[in-house]
This record gives sequence, C-alpha cells and structure tokens, in this order.
Amino acid sequence: MTQSPFLFMKENSKTVLWNDSADPKELKDALTWGIVGATCNPVIALSALKADQNHWVGRIKEYAKAHPIATDDEIGWAMVKELSVNAAKLLEGEFEKYNGRNGRLSIQTDPRNFRNAKALTEQAVEFSKLAKNMIVKIPVTSEAISAFEEATYLGVSLNATVSFSVAQTIAVAEAIERGLKRREAEGLDISLIQLRLNGLVLQCLRMPTRFIRNADTALDFYLLHLETICIGAKSSVATQLSLPHMPGR
Repeated sequence: MTQSPFLFMKENSKTVLWNDSADPKELKDALTWGIVGATCNPVIALSALKADQNHWVGRIKEYAKAHPIATDDEIGWAMVKELSVNAAKLLEGEFEKYNGRNGRLSIQTDPRNFRNAKALTEQAVEFSKLAKNMIVKIPVTSEAISAFEEATYLGVSLNATVSFSVAQTIAVAEAIERGLKRREAEGLDISLIQLRLNGLVLQCLRMPTRFIRNADTALDFYLLHLETICIGAKSSVATQLSLPHMPGR
C-alpha cells in the first residue's frame, strides 16, 4: 500500500499538517494520513453537524429540552463546544506524543465580539477549559490585542486568526509576552502555553523574554514574515528565532 504523502512529510520533515475540519469521522481518517491538529469555527461546525444530521438533530432536541430557556444562539454554541470536545479527544494521542506542541483542537471565539476584548477573553478562558488540548482562536483586531495579553495571563493557549500583516503579528507577540511576564512574576507556569500565528506554531519554552524560539515550517511565505519581524521589531519577542534551512535560500 502506498504511503500517504502527508504521512511521509510528517515523518521526514519539520512540516506538520493541521486539518481544517472538526468532523470526527473526517479526523479519524485524517489521523491515518499524518495530521497533528485540527480547527473549528462556526462555519466548520455547521458543516460537520450537517454531515451527521441524524445524530446532531437529536442532540439539539435533547439540549433544548434540558435547557428550556436557552436561546437559539446558546444552543448553537453548545453544539459547537460539544463537537470541539469530541474532536479534541481524537487528537489526544498527538498531544501527548508532541508534549503539547501539536495535537490540539483550535476552537474559535464568537467573531461578533471582535470589538469586545472582555467578551473575547471570557470566552477564551471558557473554551480553554473544555479539554486539555484546546487552543483558542481570537481575531487580531485592534480592540482584541488586550484580550491576547489577558487570556495569556490567565493561562490560555491562543491562535491569532485574521492576521494578515507583520504589524498584527508583532502586536500579538508583544501582547503575549506581556501576559507571560505577568504569569511568571506571580510564579505561574508558562510551559504549555502556545501561540499560533497564521498557521505558524510558536512554542513557549520557559523563556521569559524569548518565547518565540522554535518556529518550524517549510513555507517561504512564513519565513519571509519572520525575517521581517526579526529585522523590524524592537521587542525581545522577535529575537532568538530558529529558522529551518530552505533549499534555494
């Protein structure tokens, strides 16, 4: 039987593959191809629920009956969380194998709160407690930057989404560093806090001012952005990057 090219990539390079779906059935197959993580958001969740309507229509009815005053919005988010927990469970093996670096389910905060840092922080904390291998997506808006700092201080691993520029990346990195410093000042653990930027894994390695150290990717696009950050950012978070060698570079 021919080996999956994704599995070969996983076993023979530093590149890793995350699945852009939280459908449990799809994830079970994708794990055999070599994925090490997955993502969920309201649109992805809706697709997964539609793919297994017999199960989820029943679950929605059960939840609505058990919570008679729940709004449609609350019922919908309850299903998103349940789907995400199920998906996270499937990824626990990769989470343990990579000591928390991979094997996470990335769950998205409510995009309607993009201007409400307090609401984003509160939902990030809530979602982070759903499973040990949850990582929470927050949009990189100007109002949300403080949410990255506060959620980090509260111990949440974060995924910076809707991040399209170097300026956004630097702003998030500096906010994360402030949150890490606050945790360290109080003697709180930072060893498992993780940040993802545009699919780039930035792992905290117990280094108070240099938490962005082992950024592993095989995409020139991201390397160019990292190099720009190294050159242009004054913050210590832009130092000590270990960039993998790329052919032709």
